[in-house]
This record gives sequence, C-alpha cells and structure tokens, in this order.
Amino acid sequence: MKKINKKTSKKQWQSPILWILIIFGVLYLLSNIKVPTAGAPQEIGYSDFYRLLKDNPEKIAFVTKTENLLEGQFTDGSRFYLNIPENDRDLLKLLRENIGDFKVKPPRTLVTQLLIYFGPILILILFWWMMAARGEQLGNRIMSFGKAKPIIHSESKKATFEDVAGVDEAKEELKEVIEFLKDPKRFQRLGGKIPKGVLLVGPPGCGKCVTGDTIVLTNKGSLKIKDIPRYFYVDGKNRVFGAEVSSLSPNPFSSLQTEASHWYNLRDANILEVKTRLGNSIRGTYEHPVLAVSDNGDLVFKRLDQIKVGDFVGIKYNTQIFGNQNSISEDTAYILGLFTGDGCTTVKNRIAFSTKDQELLNFVFDYFKNRYSYRLRKATGKYDYEVCSEEIIKILREQGLKRDYAKEKEVPNSILQSTKPIVVSFLQGLFDTDGYVEKNRGCVGFSSSSENLVKQVGIMLLNLGIINHSYTRPIIRYNRKQYYLEISGDFLKNFEKGVGFRLTRKKEALQACLSRTRNTNINIIPHQHRNIKRVWQFLIQSGSRPSLKMPITFHKNILRYIAQERKPSFFALARFVAMCSKINPEVNNLEEFQHLKRILNCQLFFSPVVSIKKDKDIVYDFTVKNTHNFIANGFVNHNTLIARAVAGEAEVPFFSISGSDFVEMFVGVGASRVRDLFAQGRRAAKSSGKGGIIFIDEIDAVGRLRFAGIGGGHDEREQTLNQLLAEMDGFDPSEGLILIAATNRPDVLDPALLRPGRFDRHIVIDRPDINGREAILKVHTRKIKLDPNVDLKSIARQTPGFSGADLANLCNEAALLAARNNKETVEKEELEAAIERVIAGPERKSRVISKREKEIVSYHEAGHALLALLLPEVDPLHKVSIIPRGIAALGYTMQLPLQDRYVMTRQELMSRITVLLGGRASE
Repeated sequence: MKKINKKTSKKQWQSPILWILIIFGVLYLLSNIKVPTAGAPQEIGYSDFYRLLKDNPEKIAFVTKTENLLEGQFTDGSRFYLNIPENDRDLLKLLRENIGDFKVKPPRTLVTQLLIYFGPILILILFWWMMAARGEQLGNRIMSFGKAKPIIHSESKKATFEDVAGVDEAKEELKEVIEFLKDPKRFQRLGGKIPKGVLLVGPPGCGKCVTGDTIVLTNKGSLKIKDIPRYFYVDGKNRVFGAEVSSLSPNPFSSLQTEASHWYNLRDANILEVKTRLGNSIRGTYEHPVLAVSDNGDLVFKRLDQIKVGDFVGIKYNTQIFGNQNSISEDTAYILGLFTGDGCTTVKNRIAFSTKDQELLNFVFDYFKNRYSYRLRKATGKYDYEVCSEEIIKILREQGLKRDYAKEKEVPNSILQSTKPIVVSFLQGLFDTDGYVEKNRGCVGFSSSSENLVKQVGIMLLNLGIINHSYTRPIIRYNRKQYYLEISGDFLKNFEKGVGFRLTRKKEALQACLSRTRNTNINIIPHQHRNIKRVWQFLIQSGSRPSLKMPITFHKNILRYIAQERKPSFFALARFVAMCSKINPEVNNLEEFQHLKRILNCQLFFSPVVSIKKDKDIVYDFTVKNTHNFIANGFVNHNTLIARAVAGEAEVPFFSISGSDFVEMFVGVGASRVRDLFAQGRRAAKSSGKGGIIFIDEIDAVGRLRFAGIGGGHDEREQTLNQLLAEMDGFDPSEGLILIAATNRPDVLDPALLRPGRFDRHIVIDRPDINGREAILKVHTRKIKLDPNVDLKSIARQTPGFSGADLANLCNEAALLAARNNKETVEKEELEAAIERVIAGPERKSRVISKREKEIVSYHEAGHALLALLLPEVDPLHKVSIIPRGIAALGYTMQLPLQDRYVMTRQELMSRITVLLGGRASE
C-alpha cells in the first residue's frame, strides 16, 4: 500500500479552506453593507405617533417593527423611530389596519447575534492561522527567530518523587511548592505567597539547619537536636516518629506542641553564630531563618546571613513544656543540682561535695542517711566531704550525674527529660550552691566555669517564663573564663515564684531585693512607633482628647515613643493599650491597635543582635508539618521543604530549557526568547488551571554577575539577564507559575537574581550518602533484570562520592556488559566491572607492556595492598589489579569503605597517606 505523505495531504486541504474563508468573508461584508439614505432618523414620542396613526395615517409611508423598536418613513421622505412597550396590542392593531406597508421582523437568535459580533474576528483568526501555516511550509523562519524552544514534557514522560532518590531533604523543601500548585486557594486566602523562584544548588553546601548542641523543646523534654535519634525512632528516610516539638502558632500567636515529620543529619557546613545582648545565641547555616522584628514593627523570618548587628530577634519564653519522666524524686533532683554546682565528680571511686553552708550540709547528710544509710566522709579540704561507696556512686551515675570537669559540666539528661517539679528542684540546687543575690544591683545570678551549663540553665529558665542575661568575664589570674547568668527587673518576681531558693539566707536576700524598686524597662518592644502614632492620631481625630485622660508623665512618654526617643517596655505598652481601649472602644477596629495587642500576647522577648561570627560545624534540621517552625535555644526557627518531580507531583505543565539557549550573537534575541518562554508558561498555566513550572538548567550561563564582560552593561548576555529579572518581577501570584533553576556555580550569579522576591528559596542537591546511593540504584535498576543475589547495599558501599549521574551510568554499563556476555540477568560481576570502568576507565588489554614493567606495577600495587591490610583505621581491601585501564592507569588497588566519612582524625589521615605512598620505593 502506498504511504500517504502527511505534509502533502495537509497542503491539499489547506488551500481550498483558504479560498472558502476569503469568499465567505467577502459575502459577509457585502451582506452587511447598508445603502445610506438622506437624513438621520428622528425620535418621535409615543403619544404623538399614536395620535398621528389614529387621525392622519396617510402621512406614514411604511413602518417596520423589530422587537420593541418601530422604524419608519413619512410620505415627505423623513425617517423616524420610537420604542414601544412590549406586547402593545392596541398599537399593533392600529398599525395593521391603517398602514399598508407594515412589516414585523423576527427577533435575532443567539447564534445570529454571536455570528454578527464574533464572525469577523473568527474569520481574521482563521485567515491569520492559514497564512502562518503557509509561511511555515515555505520555510519562513524569520518570525520564529526570537521564539524560545523549551522542551515540553508530556504526560508519558511525567516524573514523580518516586523517580528521584538520595535527596530527601530537597524533596521535603519542595513539597510546599507542590501543595501550592495543587491547592493555591488554601494559601492565597490567608495572604500567603509562594516563592517566585527556587534555585537548586549542587555541592558543596547544605540547607538551613542548626548545630548539634542546640536545645529543642520536645514532648520528652529539652533535648539536644543531635540526640533526637536516642529518644525517638528515625527511619532510613529521615522520618521521625512520636516527636512533638514546641512551636509558635502564627494566628493567633500562641505556644503549642506539634508533630515533627523528619529529622536530618546534614553533616559539616559553614555556619554563623548570632548572639544577642542578653546572651541568647543560635548557631546555624547561612540560610537558616529565625524570627525577627522588621523596621515597621512586623514579625518576619530572616535568614542568619540577612541579620545585622542591631536587629531585634524574638526570643520565646514561658513555653512551659517539659518531659514526662518521674524516675527520680524532687530531693534527688535537688542533690543532682547541688553536686553539679559544688561537686567534684572526676576523681575515680569517689564524689566530693564542698560547702560552708551548714543548712545545705545537713540536707545532704540527711538525704544519704535516710535513703542509703550512709554517712559522708570528711575530706582533706576544710569544706569538702566525700561519697566513697561504689554502689551509691553507680546509682548517682545512673540518675544522671556525669563525670565531667568544671568547665565541661552540663545539665543531666534525666533532668532535661523530667517533669516541671523535678526541673525546678534541680535549678534550686544549682542556685543554692553557685547562685548569688546582689541587693545593690537588684539581681539574682548564677556563675560557672562551664559555658554549656550556663546556656542550658538559661534555656530552662526561659521555658519557665524567666528572662535572663548571660555574659562572660575573663579571670586573668587563672587564664580562663567565667560564665554568668543574671535575672533582674520584672522577672525577679517570676524567679521567686517559679524557682526560688531553698537556702534560708538566700531566700531572705531575694526578699530584700524584691522590696526595692524594680527596673521595668528590661523587656522592651522595638519598632512600634508607627503603630503607636497611628493609634494616637485616631484617638485625637475621634475627639477623645486622650492627653487629658491619662497622667502627664505617661503622656510625655508616649510622645517620646512616637518620636523614637525611647522604646516602650512590655508593661508600658500594655498600659497604653488598656488606656486607649478604655478611652475609645472603637480603637479596637484599627489594624495597628490589633497588631500591638498581638505583640503583647505572643510571649516573645526582643533582644538586639550584638555579634555575628563565622564557624564550621555539623548541622541538623527538623521538619514540622503544620506550623513550619520550632523553638530551639529560645529562638523561633523556621524549618522550612527534582524539578520535573515537582511538576509530576503537582500535575502541572513543565517547560525545561538550558541557559545557553538564550545566548545568541544577535542583540535582543536572548531577551526576546526570555519573553516568549514566560509567555508560553503563562498560557500553559492558565489553560491547565493548576499553574506551571519553568525550569532553566545551568542558569549561570545567562545569570552571571553583570558589568563583568566586554561592552560594560550593554552586551547581549546582560540584556538577557535584565529581561529575566523583569519577567520575574512581573509574576502574578494568582497565575501559579514558578521558576526553578539549577546551577553548580552559585558564587558567580548576579546578586539581583538571589534577592528576596526572585529566587526566594535556595535548595542544595548534595552528593548522596550510602542510603541515598542505594535508593538511586533501586530507581535506575527498575527496568534492568537483576540477578536475585545482587546486593545493592554492597554496591552502594563501593561507590562513595558517586553522583546520581555516575550511578545511572554504572547501571547502564552493567546492563551493556551483561548483554555483551549473552546473560539473561545482570549479576554482581557486571556491576563491579562497571564500577571499575566508571572509576578507572575501560580495560586496555591491547596495551603491551614488558615483563619488567609488569613486575614494577605488581610491586607497586602490592605495596598499597600490604599497607591497607596492616595499618589500623583504613578502609578494608577489596580488589587488586594490574590490568591497564583508562589513559594512564597500569593497575589499581580498591578499598571498600564500611561507611561514608565526613570527618577524619589525624591518625586516619596519616594511615591513608601511608597507603597511598606504599610501593613507591620499588619504582
């Protein structure tokens, strides 16, 4: 059968249709041409026409009725028209009886009206389409030169997160984008806006997270974030089960415990340590966001690298979230506090306690006598006493007393996981030993040689609703630092009620301190002058005369707040809000007034940042599904959740293009293609009704730093970048269109691309670890017939440092090798051969080397192998080969690591260097 040429067939039917459209258009235009008549029609009144029709009908030549409109002509040639009531039977009867030339036109149907209005437009559209098709057949490509040609992925090529492995953290980040695309109204009704752009960054680097010693408030107590797997189950996909963390509900502001979905160990990263004036500190990655106060008084999340010295951050206090452990009594917790404060626990087989307070000594003697029938022994020091019973020491260790030096002391884990009464008892023991009261300064303090202990106590006090100030002083005599924590102002009363002292003399000193005037300006509320000014103006404009209804001194303070001469304290602002509401209740309808009330109810303490330091450390992260934030070290931390997989999960159109596709030698072409790409994306997003995704790979080809090339700021690439920036600024959140870009060179991108409002979110796609590699291998071997004996976990162990592309290449090479050997399945032998091929290159059996050269290579590789077997702390030996591979390798020694390594000790490094140098002497 003869094949039909589709292009020829297309030409055969397009030509007749073109001529039919032309003929139809001409006939339509001719049918709508009206012959003009002399004079314009004049409107005539209904009563005048009715009287004329009844008395002198001979003066009317003819009448035509169209629906409720009468048109006609007098015998003298002049025309007229008038509107008549619907179904006027009397008038119609007179017309039929008196006018010989009377016609009634039927009303226009809906189809007729649509053809009249839209017929010409449809003809023009079809005509233009036919002309464009003809132009394409003739090879006319001029009009499409500036058009973008993205790859549009069809449903058959749709990918989902099941097709992407090894980047669970990045997938979690992108889930928020997917949820927005699936149900945008859920976000928009609350005023939420999805990021306009998402930048996927390759290694090196990691996402937003905090260091391991960060204290997180959970349903099992105050825990270090690195210790989460010790107390909760974390599976291989980083999902955490049973963990509820303290979080801040944004509407209304309130503390709550919400479930965490994932916990991550994100390894080593560059971090920033942000410290406030009151000593609160957080150590996290540059991208890690915390709650801060903007210049207009709003609460916003700011990344650590966006925070400056002087910015106010929010510190959450009075959370009142504790653990549920009751394994130790309150008296035992008090003893642990005393021994943590004034105890020595590092000497083998004994614990020493030093005090000159007879009241404390009596309590300790009574505790050990009543519980263990044991009497403390007097030590050599004047105030030192010892516990020497191995059985009692073992019990104390099990209860949480650690064997730490003074500068390494920490709060026992048993206390961090305990209920509120036990936590309070422990703090009482600490303050009864290392605590103090300064009447002149009006404060209660606590000091220690351990920085960690002071930090942990400060966080525990915050949880109890007690704001504290920590600082450091050097002790030059002993060449060390001493760490202090102090409580003053309005929070002294909170300390008395929430913790207090058991020691009588310190109780009396605290009461004397409380009897003095307290400083109420410690808890200040920053950047509220605009809101206070707006509320004050409202009261004045409403005629409430507020200045006459409040004390003169307070009125003066309000004017100082408005002029930014002072900042109001919490109590001053609360007093202002109460008085304004009493003066004129209508002020509650004012948004600025409601904002002030929310600030007062959020139980946040605001402290300015005094220092920002760079460092490096292992970092961790939480994912919290509902509120997307968690309280850690008192800070409110945002936890904040591949490109084709996002589109597949969200079921939206996906356009992908490379950054180099925008670059041309002709000026203006790149900018034109950018405009066309976004236009295509908007059309697809609108037609799908679900939004869409534009993906630009290797965006550094077009997004490099401007003013760095030939021609200053006027070369083609920079014009293309300017157009890209303009298109991103023109995004309408209601369109649901999101730009995703990828690069492995974020350092060369123009800062304008990375600022908020463009690429709001940066997601790192790092090299996979052993679990990630195993998951990636499972994805790429779905369509490969694997031998049942193949262990992908073992293959993952042999491929440290492999990227997803390397693993995909490995699977493909193994399948080709199996096919070449006429095997029905891919076995372990092919996979290992593929690893060698990827690492060292293909075998070069044709390379002829002499016997002497083979002997040298054998000694060389034997040296590597021998040292790998003998030296400690090196990866186990897996395979030795003297078969030439690749361009330069005459042989190699493969070691199989037991696990991925991110930190190496000096001993491990020296052993590895020694293995690499093995066999050199034989050459």
